[in-house]
Amino acid sequence: MHKIKVCPGSWLVEIPEENLSILCGVPQDVIKFLKKEKLIEKKEKNGVVFESGPNAILLSDIPLQHGQFTNLAEFPILQIFYRQGKIIPGHPNNDGKKPLLLGSKNQINAQAQYILRGNYGLISEEELREAGLDEELIRFFYDIKTFFAFGKIKSIDELLEIRAIDASPVTIGKDLTITRKELNVFEFRYQEEIEMVDLNIYEKSEVFPYELPVKKHPNSYWSIINTGEGTGWDVDNPCMSSILVFNGKLFLIDAGPSVLATLKALGIHPSCVAGIFHTHCHDDHFAGITSLIRTDHKLGYYAVPVVRLSVQKKLSALTGIPEKDFMSFFSPMDLVEGQWNSIEPGFEVMPLFSPHPVETTIMYFRATDRVSGKQHIYAHLADISSLEVIDNMRKGTVWSNPVNSKLIEKAINSYFIKSDIKKIDAGKGMIHGNPLDFLSDSSDIILLSHIDEPLSSEEKKAGLCVEFGTVYEIFKESESHKEDKYRNILIQYYPFIDDKRLDFLLQNSEFRQYEHQEYVLKPGEIPDRVFYIVDGLIEMKQPKEDWGQIPPGSVIGEGAVFSSSAIGEFYRAYSYANVFSISTNDFMSIFSDDDLTDYLEILTRRYFLRTTWFRDEPVSSLVLHALAKEMTPVFWEKNTPIESNDNSINIIKEGRISMSFDNGMGISLGRGEMIAKIPLVEDIVNSCKMIAETDCRGFSIAYDKVSGIPMVSLKIIEEYLKRSQICGFSII
Repeated sequence: MHKIKVCPGSWLVEIPEENLSILCGVPQDVIKFLKKEKLIEKKEKNGVVFESGPNAILLSDIPLQHGQFTNLAEFPILQIFYRQGKIIPGHPNNDGKKPLLLGSKNQINAQAQYILRGNYGLISEEELREAGLDEELIRFFYDIKTFFAFGKIKSIDELLEIRAIDASPVTIGKDLTITRKELNVFEFRYQEEIEMVDLNIYEKSEVFPYELPVKKHPNSYWSIINTGEGTGWDVDNPCMSSILVFNGKLFLIDAGPSVLATLKALGIHPSCVAGIFHTHCHDDHFAGITSLIRTDHKLGYYAVPVVRLSVQKKLSALTGIPEKDFMSFFSPMDLVEGQWNSIEPGFEVMPLFSPHPVETTIMYFRATDRVSGKQHIYAHLADISSLEVIDNMRKGTVWSNPVNSKLIEKAINSYFIKSDIKKIDAGKGMIHGNPLDFLSDSSDIILLSHIDEPLSSEEKKAGLCVEFGTVYEIFKESESHKEDKYRNILIQYYPFIDDKRLDFLLQNSEFRQYEHQEYVLKPGEIPDRVFYIVDGLIEMKQPKEDWGQIPPGSVIGEGAVFSSSAIGEFYRAYSYANVFSISTNDFMSIFSDDDLTDYLEILTRRYFLRTTWFRDEPVSSLVLHALAKEMTPVFWEKNTPIESNDNSINIIKEGRISMSFDNGMGISLGRGEMIAKIPLVEDIVNSCKMIAETDCRGFSIAYDKVSGIPMVSLKIIEEYLKRSQICGFSII
């Protein structure tokens, strides 16, 4: 028996005598880590090339750790099915054995739904009807799914062999037993050998399978940034994706795994993302979605209803968050297929259906320059079918329906709409596009993407393979828009100053762009200015600690100015950062005596929030400032029961509180930890009792004041799930 570390939260346990290779823990991009460690290799049999790899998966007990999914089994299962050939009819490596899925009953049930979504999207005509499709489209989508599913949409029992693992030894194969010893810790025993596998993730910062070059992006009125040309299998590159910049706002097209690495390399803080356009729910376009909802504002979410519904159901399966609570994390806008939908004045999108195993749309974007009136079209074609695959549909039942044939012809025509820039899926194979189909496309620029195998010289003639971070800046940003950003930051911190004083501060401020790894301040320096981050990325670290990110909108140096003391942290730019600053004299002149007293109390509370779980989350000091103004002091006397007010969050500042469940198990909570009573965790809260172990002080915040901050809701869910599972109670 061999145990090999794959990445944080994942191990590979191999028992050759049992013909078992068990992937324990499946965080994002785990397939890329397996390939990087040479744990997946090419093989050949009867002239057919395929991959080796695990044939069993053990799930984590905790589906969310540090805000990241830890049970993303979809791509490992797809790798077994298609890259290893285990589900392909007639494949020489298809031995008829189903992959083995292991874990707690709750997690297995959740993964069953999630894996079905990854294979098929919406899995019944009833669900397609729920998405608002008419009967003709329902028939079309179901026939397409059936075609890609080799004639049948299978149940989870037909796809996988499932075994629940609990505190008693479970026999797998002939002589292997697996036992859960404690939460997320498992014992593997094979004959006289024992291996322990711990699936808890202790690293707070994410680890990525590749390193990306540091790039700078322009704050344009309209530009397109290439952020991914690879696939879910490509070890060296992010999955196919792009970022659109319109009027200074950033919009992502899809959110694949390791999206935070992409944003960081470009100097973009996650809180700067305004919204996401979603083409479909496969993990290489979906798995980074929790990274994006760990922000301080609700993201705009743009998709046709049938895609949105498949994403809602998949996200609910992974997290246990009810589908109805999708609105807690996003501001969704349902797009109308086949029409131009206005996102903002001068910015439109037209989604068009594309044949794929799950509900999918390609997207055309149109921006209008507010000065010249000139229009520019960018097309994003992920994921598409090759003309060869579509031609194969003509031989089956899909094409026999005249409505289907008309819709497929419409899809083919939609691929070739002339655009200024068109990015295409050139991944080939059974479910992707072929670059040769676009040799005669009339678009001005064609970008080839979704590639994990080298293209032939003929295929390269279809378009360009551009590197990560390549920017097509079409319309530039105006100077007046930049000044509006500075003004808005000052107004939110200091609403009591008048316009005349505000104009004075702006006229006497200094603007500077800091380059990659250029320091703003260092420990020991006494600042003579207060700094405000406008955009880009600033990193901060205490001596002997790791670097953390500070969002735009944050202020640096004000505490040192108030106390006339030296800075205790390092502050530097990553990629780049645009910062404006005001002198200490001008800063102090902002406040009257009363204003200063109130502001220092808010500042004290804000610094306290930074010592709690907010510390490791991407929340700007501007947002913490707003929260601090809403905090109400609370006191709990020793030995008294604690009843959380409905829809409130309480944070402990001093003392300890015990939290016990009906089964007698419990935990003790201390400084910086939260107790909450909100609908998202109502089932858990109602099942426990809380008592003050000591005299306790803290702060209470009404949930409606923070409900627009998705990171807060996600953190509450993560913490309560962890607590309940430690105590043997679970809602997923």
